[in-house]
Amino acid sequence: MVVITRITKSGQLTMPVEVRRHLGVGPGDRVLWTTDSAGNTIVRPMRYTLEELDGILPAIDHPSAETDFEDMIAEAFEDSVEAKIAEFERG
Repeated sequence: MVVITRITKSGQLTMPVEVRRHLGVGPGDRVLWTTDSAGNTIVRPMRYTLEELDGILPAIDHPSAETDFEDMIAEAFEDSVEAKIAEFERG
């Protein structure tokens, strides 16, 4: 799909109906604009705000010191290596 729009002096643009249908968005909905490493702009429907997601997942313990953080990294790396070895051994 190729669509051309014009940006107003105040920086607003109208999202064409074809794009709104494709994204499944309507009046009052939010869209998330991001840019990838190649410089492409990606527009996605934003189904939930961060405030709406707050509290859904349980809190995690945060490291209390830099050494705790380094231990967590080492443990995660070790777990990853063990998982790769197990996967390799399974064939």
